[in-house]
Amino acid sequence: MGLDIYALNLFSIDDDGLKTLVAELPRRCIILLEDVDLINSAGRVSLSTLLDVVDGLGGGHVLIMTTRHIDRLAWRHSHRKEERPLR
Repeated sequence: MGLDIYALNLFSIDDDGLKTLVAELPRRCIILLEDVDLINSAGRVSLSTLLDVVDGLGGGHVLIMTTRHIDRLAWRHSHRKEERPLR
């Protein structure tokens, strides 16, 4: 694929920082977000901002999000099939 990987630490930035970082990423890259289940408990990035940023990604990005506790994800109850996390 030849894509660079960008691992973003959601616990060292805030909402504006996340928006700025993602806006400055190359159009084609891999974005890694680890431990997204901790967003509401330990981070300064809100779930709303995270979902807005993910929704605004272009077609050249590959997004990888990890979790150790899928049952803690706030968006697990999505009514749209395509938004449900895979198990």
